[in-house]
Amino acid sequence: MQPNAGPLLLFCILLIVPASSKTATPVSSQHGELPGIMLPIRLTMAGANEMAIARQQQSGYYRPNNVPPAPHGAPCGHTDSGVCPVDVPIPPDATGEQLYQLGKQQDQHHLAEAVAYLTASANLSYGAAEGALGTAYVMGGNGVRHDPAKGVQLLELAAAQGQRGAAVYLGMEYEDGDNGVPHNQAKAIFYLKQAAAEHHSVAEHRLGLDYEIGNGVPHDRALAIQYLRRASADNPSTTIAAKTANMLATTHHAQFHSVEEIDDIVDPPPPPPRPGACPSFQTYLAGPRAQAQTYMFCQAHPGCPYGSGGLRCAR
Repeated sequence: MQPNAGPLLLFCILLIVPASSKTATPVSSQHGELPGIMLPIRLTMAGANEMAIARQQQSGYYRPNNVPPAPHGAPCGHTDSGVCPVDVPIPPDATGEQLYQLGKQQDQHHLAEAVAYLTASANLSYGAAEGALGTAYVMGGNGVRHDPAKGVQLLELAAAQGQRGAAVYLGMEYEDGDNGVPHNQAKAIFYLKQAAAEHHSVAEHRLGLDYEIGNGVPHDRALAIQYLRRASADNPSTTIAAKTANMLATTHHAQFHSVEEIDDIVDPPPPPPRPGACPSFQTYLAGPRAQAQTYMFCQAHPGCPYGSGGLRCAR
């Protein structure tokens, strides 16, 4: 989770998608455990944020936290955003979903507008906006400052409303201890199970590994294999979960104790090249730059093949 490509905020918006309404298929194990857990849904009553938005809707604009704009060229000093707040027009009586969609329409050149719309939507307790803003605050940049505590708070509100993307992101951050979020394996398992109950393949894959290595849960190979096979079924475009499940089903190893141990078997690193062996080489450049790159390769590896036409460097 390395942040900070230009359009990352918009990617975060798309990542935290509304949860599917289909019923999750239970996973059974020798202990009879189910992957999902029931969460109390926390709904907020109309408060200062909602009333402030309602007043601003009547005048046709919204600015996060009512911070006045800074003089031209001056730093805004806004504590809740990495960009100076701006006025954004909003329709009267706009819903949280409508404000969220307005935020999604902004591009990387209009991050202040995106933040304003998403903040207005999140203040109306719209789960997708809470998840998008929460992810952005945890990552930092792209229109908001790095504030993991605020990000986690928003993500938990989104997860409580059934946003599976928010739940899996929380689970990964708590498990990895990344981006200023403290490691907490109990919370990681809690949120990964919530996302897995909604068939999120990343959560299913992680839980499968956790049950094999006993990371926050008891070692349970049968349950690990079932989670991994469900991850493969829910995301057929990747094969690593299926390979891991098959390996666990056939190994004589009693228990693996780290993900690295599993990776070394399922996806081993390539062997080091033999002394004097030819590395593969094909340039994707064109013209003089391609010729220069090929020349440098041939100087270092005389007699070796290059390109796709059976060519060999001169000895």
